[in-house]
Amino acid sequence: MNAKNLKKNNYRKLQRTKQIRRRVLLFVSTLFLILGLSIGLFGMNVKAESKDTVNVYKYYKSITVMPGDSLWSYAKSFAPNENYEKYINEVIRMNNLNNEDIEEGMSIVIPYYSCDFL
Repeated sequence: MNAKNLKKNNYRKLQRTKQIRRRVLLFVSTLFLILGLSIGLFGMNVKAESKDTVNVYKYYKSITVMPGDSLWSYAKSFAPNENYEKYINEVIRMNNLNNEDIEEGMSIVIPYYSCDFL
């Protein structure tokens, strides 16, 4: 092999090595970009809770209907955010009642809400 061919082969090897390095660098850069975007879009979904946030827990209890009680009176006592109709419908569904009529002496289950974790 003469000196001219040896220089040509060395030049080709050098160019091929540079090309491979560029491709690897491009591939790694693309991976980091995708990883960074993924973390930015999906991984940072952290909700900060303020100290003013109060956890409210939902519980159930069985009660015996007293004279003068109605589902509306229970809703006024136990329904959150004055959402009485939703509360009454839940009590009707939970107790398999046909309507909102209840009678003295009946035992029904009602939901109630508390900030205390029991």
